[in-house]
Amino acid sequence: RRPFTLPRCTCRISPLSRISAISSTRRGQPSSVARTHSKNQLQEALVDFWFNHLNVYLPDGFLRLSTAGYERDAIRPFVLGKFRDLLNATANHPAMMFYLDNYLSQISVFSGGVLIRGINENYGRELLELHTVGVDAGYTQADVYDAASCFTGWGIDNVNTGGSFQYRTANHITTAKSVFGLNVAASGQKADGDQVINYLAAHPITARRICYKLAQRFVADDPPSALIDRCTAMYQQTGGDIKMVMETLISGSEFWDDPIGRPGKIKTPVEYVFSALRAVDAQVANADTIRTHFNNMGMPIYECIPPTGYSNRGADWLNPTSQLMRINFALDLAAGRINGTTVDLPTTIRALGGVPEDPRSVAVVFDSEIMGKRLSPEALNTMSRVATGTNPTPAAKVAGLCLASGPMQVK
Repeated sequence: RRPFTLPRCTCRISPLSRISAISSTRRGQPSSVARTHSKNQLQEALVDFWFNHLNVYLPDGFLRLSTAGYERDAIRPFVLGKFRDLLNATANHPAMMFYLDNYLSQISVFSGGVLIRGINENYGRELLELHTVGVDAGYTQADVYDAASCFTGWGIDNVNTGGSFQYRTANHITTAKSVFGLNVAASGQKADGDQVINYLAAHPITARRICYKLAQRFVADDPPSALIDRCTAMYQQTGGDIKMVMETLISGSEFWDDPIGRPGKIKTPVEYVFSALRAVDAQVANADTIRTHFNNMGMPIYECIPPTGYSNRGADWLNPTSQLMRINFALDLAAGRINGTTVDLPTTIRALGGVPEDPRSVAVVFDSEIMGKRLSPEALNTMSRVATGTNPTPAAKVAGLCLASGPMQVK
């Protein structure tokens, strides 16, 4: 059985890492410390996937203080565990409660006959629409209202300091509720919300939707139905075990085979940038400049405003502006022009079996060892004729062209 630790490559599982979410008390936001060098690349890819699926928006006030802990404590430990546990951890985290306003949701409070505070439906709605069964599942507005009611009383002790989860019994709606086929008895407390999470996480519609999204992210924009069927069956057999679902997905021929009759899947900016960094064995000491490149490509880290998260469809990232920014990034990276990032191309090329002074050798070794022999003969011949000036070196020019090429930008 293949381990989930991958070497440097840019093929089916594009090497990927997020910029770590380590709290910066000075700036009140995640510090830009690169984790490009992680050996656990599938785990890193899943951190990115699940954060995106259960998105929060860092620049939104309190979230500048809590997003770091959200990724560290509510996402990262659960990406190869049970989906139920991941969903529960995010629901209980102050970052999610603030982002979707659940900390404001409570039993109605009136003053002089005027409603002062009451239920907020945001989390109940997004839990159904985005996190679990999906907008087309057939739930009703009554389901949304009752789902939100189950999470009343779930709050934050202090939104000015980073905050912790606090349940307030007096704020909970204790009447009986019904959520998409789940009957929740009256007089319950925090467990009402726990019941909803467990029920929705185990729902067959959730199982298929989660498996579809994983296949869409890792295999194809329009993933094969047979692969989704197998992954869904594994999800249901194992109680939503993400590791077992990923084993099923990765062991499928659809994952390894080149697509027939459909285009290759375009990498997102996050996938592309980190696959390029790993391809040249870049050493990232300060990732602030890397963050700027994400912004230029339209995918600022932790800054997707809507709760939908960024698109998993590669085709949605294919546009002239983003493409130009990818090319500029590739050329700058290979030439050593990215502040805080160092690249020793001669050493890397020799380690891959190439000759740094020979442009064709550089192109051939990048094509063979990094891109899976997908450069055309015409491209190889063109790269072999680059100018032999010293700034940047021929190796840097060829490496930059390889990193900017079409084959490098698809999985």
